[in-house]
Amino acid sequence: MSHPLRQLTVLFNIKGTNMSIAQDPRMEYFLNLKDWKKSTKRKYIADVGLYVECIGKTPSELIKEARKEQVETDWMDERKLPRYFKKFINFLEEKNHTEYSQKLTVANVKTFYRCFEIETPSISVKGVPESYYILYEDLPQHEDIRKVISLSNAQYRALFSFMASSGMNYSDATSISVRELILAVNYYFKITKQEKYKVKDLAGLYETCEKVKGIVPVWRMWRFKTSNQHITFSSPESLNFILDYFMEQPPANEEVPIFRKFKKQKKLTYRAVNVYLQKLNEKLGWRDKKIGRFGFVTSKSFRTFFANEMEDEEVFEKHIRLMMGHKQAGVTQNYFKTKAPKMLKSYLKGVHRLTFLEEITVIDNTDDLLLELEKRDEERDEEMKQLRKDLDRALQMKKMDQDLNYKH
Repeated sequence: MSHPLRQLTVLFNIKGTNMSIAQDPRMEYFLNLKDWKKSTKRKYIADVGLYVECIGKTPSELIKEARKEQVETDWMDERKLPRYFKKFINFLEEKNHTEYSQKLTVANVKTFYRCFEIETPSISVKGVPESYYILYEDLPQHEDIRKVISLSNAQYRALFSFMASSGMNYSDATSISVRELILAVNYYFKITKQEKYKVKDLAGLYETCEKVKGIVPVWRMWRFKTSNQHITFSSPESLNFILDYFMEQPPANEEVPIFRKFKKQKKLTYRAVNVYLQKLNEKLGWRDKKIGRFGFVTSKSFRTFFANEMEDEEVFEKHIRLMMGHKQAGVTQNYFKTKAPKMLKSYLKGVHRLTFLEEITVIDNTDDLLLELEKRDEERDEEMKQLRKDLDRALQMKKMDQDLNYKH
């Protein structure tokens, strides 16, 4: 198997000459335009590479030609691009790409062209992912996730219960530091008015978790994939599993990731997680049980499980989407913000469905908190009313003074 970084410089034979797609000047510019993830870079290189292979021109030649045609020819149907894209779709079909795969590949090639302000034809491919046709009954259920967690070692038991109870994907979950765990616990104490339990360090976290039961860490996250800020929560059970894991593999300091390589202080890799899950699938007799082309339980399964369990518990859909870090429509994102205690109340409604091996003991005082917030809002409204009255009175007095001065 080739090294992941070497996959970024795939060679294609064009006009009898080997050329690295990633090192083409136009492609290099495109790849450096954003802080892409390595996997995203690999996907763009692969897709543009297929297009280059199909058309027989380098990325730089394609951009030069398209720019020239766009300046010289007003009408899209008189340019070469529509024919190129039609040829490319046929090329992908011959290589047995699914319609959904064709759709994503064509979209990536269009993104490459648009980076250089080139209009692209309206040609597209209709297709949906295989998961679109999967029913709820086909997905891993609570008992399946429970089996996975119960058979896992301390490290993966902590990770899988955390992902299933928070709705985070692998990238976000494995990027969190020990310091952020302490902050998440303290934020829970802040919004539940229990700041006397505020934790200073990891030693304090152990001590506090012995005294206070049912702590629900509150995570203020920047989602890695979309850079979207959001709030989510994780179960008391997953917090206990994390502390058990720390006892076996103590973190060197508070800046290292929570979930680390075995006996190391570096982030747990995606490959390691997938290999571990593959072995668990086989051990549980799910080797031939698939969801589309993928295994029965994969790293994505935990996020899907979270969404479906919370929806089945009739948690407010907007709150589920906010917890998962989904982007809201423009106006909604800009103006409508949901209070953390209100979201915590929604989370507590469904947390029992996100708990697998422990008896759940969560104290829900969010009603009192929300009543207090509503009372503050009412008091603020009264203050605003009084300010408006005072302002109106001042304006009236000013107008009277102006009238008197005008008469004199």
